Amino acid sequence: MATQIETANQVEELASILKNPRRTRVACVVSIGQAEEQPGFDLAAIEEDAGEVCDFYVIKTGDLTRELMGLLPDNTHVYGGAARAYSADFASSSNASQLRYPIPPVQLAKATANLLRDIWGFANSAGLIARPAPNLKPEKVKVSQIYGGDVALLKRANGDFISLRAEALFPGISLNQVLTVGQELEGVYDPTNKAFALPTQNPTIDELVAHFGINSVTLGLVRETTRKSAVVALHPNLTFEVLKKEITGNELDVVSDYLRIGQVYPFRLYRNPQGHIRLRCDDIEDDEELIPAVALIPGGLPWLEEGIGVVGEEPTEAPIEVVIEEMAMQSEAEVEAMVRAAVEEALAKQAAEFASATPKPNDSRAVNRELAQNDFVITAMRGRILAEQARTQKAYDDAQAVAAELNEVSREFAALQELSREQGAELSRLKKDKRAAGQRLERDPWTSRAQFESDTDWLREEVRRHWIDTYKPADRKQFNLEKNTWSFGKHFFDEFNEQKLDATKLRKVIRTIVELVSNRNAGPRATESHPLTDNFKGQIRRELAGQEGGAMRMYVEENTPGAMRLHYWKLDAGGYELDGVEIHDTFKMRS
Repeated sequence: MATQIETANQVEELASILKNPRRTRVACVVSIGQAEEQPGFDLAAIEEDAGEVCDFYVIKTGDLTRELMGLLPDNTHVYGGAARAYSADFASSSNASQLRYPIPPVQLAKATANLLRDIWGFANSAGLIARPAPNLKPEKVKVSQIYGGDVALLKRANGDFISLRAEALFPGISLNQVLTVGQELEGVYDPTNKAFALPTQNPTIDELVAHFGINSVTLGLVRETTRKSAVVALHPNLTFEVLKKEITGNELDVVSDYLRIGQVYPFRLYRNPQGHIRLRCDDIEDDEELIPAVALIPGGLPWLEEGIGVVGEEPTEAPIEVVIEEMAMQSEAEVEAMVRAAVEEALAKQAAEFASATPKPNDSRAVNRELAQNDFVITAMRGRILAEQARTQKAYDDAQAVAAELNEVSREFAALQELSREQGAELSRLKKDKRAAGQRLERDPWTSRAQFESDTDWLREEVRRHWIDTYKPADRKQFNLEKNTWSFGKHFFDEFNEQKLDATKLRKVIRTIVELVSNRNAGPRATESHPLTDNFKGQIRRELAGQEGGAMRMYVEENTPGAMRLHYWKLDAGGYELDGVEIHDTFKMRS
């Protein structure tokens, strides 16, 4: 049973409950509109569905909701007939769902479903949804029905039925997107709490790394953003916090402006210097191979699609149509007849009262005076009614104009949503075509080696070719490869062979050389490079006539101990001498 909040003291108590760090259950506050007496939601039905994990509170819009607003973090209070769910850790996270409005009536069912999703999603995060123990025997079930994408009815082999909520499987993902009626599933069933789970629904980071491979690029769904970070999901049940430095090299960028919640972007799985698996998107080239997102069930489709979002998500909603019922306005003749009937009824009643009273000499004169005023009364009453009708008609006309404007805005918004989806799909197609073309045209640089007399001539030409193919004319002017001084050291090609560097690795080496010798690595978002030191004695230096310089190391692959590095001398007189490519941090400078 929902708790009624009716006094200022109860409001303070409600705020204390919501902000209590020891609260373990979800909370839901439902407000009553100012002109209403009851909540717009069917609270009894919502309680029946989610009462086992959520406590409910009802508050009247007005002074009480304004009081609540002052006691809660910004934009987390409830008012105007809407409802909002609060996570169990609201005290530390301020995590509250968006307001769900039960109006217009055509949206009530969807608003209710969204509110229940909010509640059950918070319940899942708080561990209130029981999950099967890992040591139970496998169980095969068949999908019998799916209700609104929120609940599926599963039939066990013994004929019993069990229910499965979307939030207990893949929070935020409609069951219609991953299951079909008649589909057979193999998972684990716990008869103690009547819980069913798929063996693949909660992958670990190590499992994702094994699936994708370290340094690979795949799709991630942006769940949350702040100015300095984003929460990205590679799977509905596995998210990563991505910091600004892993998203953009520009300190002035704001992550919440850079990445949009609910959108899908490519991200790279990488291991940072501390050995932790993380995501980044600041170093991804347009032509890099994109590994499809994981499938949520065995044999299913990838759950994310570039430019579209969650595969199988509900289509763009139809625009809300606001309809103002036509008013039955009365004509002047009808008003006249109504007024006369009311006056005559009042006079007849008054005459009857006179007739029953003791006659007095002036009674007849009083009655005559009342009758003489009949026309005056009718005229006055008619004027008041017609004036009220005029005001009502104006309000009705204004409401119709506002409704028409709202409908037009709603239709325009729906059209923009559809256009956005179409453009997203087209962008995804273009990127796929670009990657496919890049893969078709991606050549093996080793195949041209036989056309040159020396390794130096061959690799210089490959570097120049990559510079022309990948840099726009304006970029080639700014990062002019041909105006810079660079050379290969005498030992550079000692271990530079096809066994050590396959075509993919060689292309990475060439790309890194171009970035270095064109001086592009001196700008923002460049590949990381740093001085090479000798036992903490400082940067390794060489003192050759006219060739003094310091030893440097630049990443060819990700910033990990086992990745390839380009080692080179940064010459004091300007320019570079490339010393070699190695995969170990113990590489010694040789030139």
